Amino acid sequence: AAHAAGMQRPRCALLPTLHGLQRVMDKVYAHRQLRLSVASDAADPWVPVEQEDLHDMLGNLIDNACKWAQRCVHIQVDQDGHVRVEDDGPGVPEAQRSLMCQRGQRLDQHTPGSGLGLAIVAELAELYGAQLSFGASPLGGLSAQLRWNARPR
Repeated sequence: AAHAAGMQRPRCALLPTLHGLQRVMDKVYAHRQLRLSVASDAADPWVPVEQEDLHDMLGNLIDNACKWAQRCVHIQVDQDGHVRVEDDGPGVPEAQRSLMCQRGQRLDQHTPGSGLGLAIVAELAELYGAQLSFGASPLGGLSAQLRWNARPR
């Protein structure tokens, strides 16, 4: 959808997508009793992304956070619809963060996964002119942030 998006200027409601993903992750990770929370500074933020692509991007980021979290994952949406996903897991050393989005790259070979999720997020973010960044979370783990530009590429 991202390739066609450049011509149509897509818009998608952010919070329904996040709440839907929250319900899915609550079920998938029920055995771990994780606390997933979504908070928003905006009442009804819309973002310049196709629904399916938004679901793929946020789903991968939230699933990753859930895989690594010890007890909680927090998702914050600011006034501009920028999304930050944070967990209380072990985090990723700053020197290794640049490797996280390389296709097939997995920093931990013991955790299930293909190493494609973050590469897909990064590729879609680039196609939409969004920025994907990683940092240390105040919760102790990783913080992943998606910032939207007004116009997709």
